Amino acid sequence: MGRKDYSLNGLLDCYKKLPLNEEKLCCYGMRLFSVSNLADSIGDNRFSSEVDRELLEDAVKLGYKYCNALFELKNTPKDLVYWRMKVLDSLYCNIDLISDDSELIALYRLTNSWIKEYIENDREYNRLETLRSYNYEIISRISSSEIREKLMAKGLYDKAEHKDFSVETGRDYNLEIINLLKEDGYNEKAEGVILTQIDKREIGLHKLIMEAGDIIAQKHMEEYVNRCVVKFILSESKYGYIGSGISDVFERYYEMFNDNTWNLLFENIVTRFAESDYGIIASLWGDFTIFSIYYLSRIDKDKIKALFDCLCKTHESLSSANGRVKIKEEKLILDENITSLSDMVNFQLNI
Repeated sequence: MGRKDYSLNGLLDCYKKLPLNEEKLCCYGMRLFSVSNLADSIGDNRFSSEVDRELLEDAVKLGYKYCNALFELKNTPKDLVYWRMKVLDSLYCNIDLISDDSELIALYRLTNSWIKEYIENDREYNRLETLRSYNYEIISRISSSEIREKLMAKGLYDKAEHKDFSVETGRDYNLEIINLLKEDGYNEKAEGVILTQIDKREIGLHKLIMEAGDIIAQKHMEEYVNRCVVKFILSESKYGYIGSGISDVFERYYEMFNDNTWNLLFENIVTRFAESDYGIIASLWGDFTIFSIYYLSRIDKDKIKALFDCLCKTHESLSSANGRVKIKEEKLILDENITSLSDMVNFQLNI
């Protein structure tokens, strides 16, 4: 019932590791969608938005018939406003896939049909800023000056402002270490400084660990990873891999973990659980899932499918009271007549 952000995060990470093809979305993606929807129905599922976004991203990349079919699964009064925005967000995140003016105009029509100015003005938290930035994106990409001027005449467009949410930390230890690595390379002194910062658990450690990997020479990377990176993970793992951002570190460095590191990390997960109460069971699930994903990615990528199947079966068994409650199995119904974004837009606008 609780902590679905831990369990579904791991399952989603596993799904992301699968190669993009029809099987990924139509088979594995629909199982993930079913599990997430069931989690929605029995309590607060704080991770459903992430699941929906990832599935829609894959659908758009595979083709608009997939995007249209996925949208239809939640084309209901209850989910309509949310689901429309998720689809638009995915289309604009992948707008580089669109190069033809007619397809851009189709996206413009869909956007302005699904986000109405007169409706948004009546909302306490409206999406007019989103509408304006989306319209600007279309107008800036139109190659025909005539069409561009017509769209500009309609108004409601404005360039989105990208705000900087970076946090200043006062004394910038990271910058000193990064400069040291740039000047002298990775040596005993640099390693000692990094290890000291990890011992002190200074603010910004995650950023330092990631940035250092972009500077250190390849011949020293394994040494850096299996001394400094692994110590960082062990130091920060108290609250689990997900909330602390350790999963990002895994993704960045897992290919350079040696056998001793894998054993050490595994033992650390088990020890933390043994020394804590059962309240961290959700964190244990998430940690073992992330560990397994990257371990299998390193030694046998083909086994990721088996891991996904195992995780899904566990979710399905728990959520259905071991099969006593029937789970709705989501399935995409593809319309082969939809071969372009224009076709999808015409379908959705009943043209």
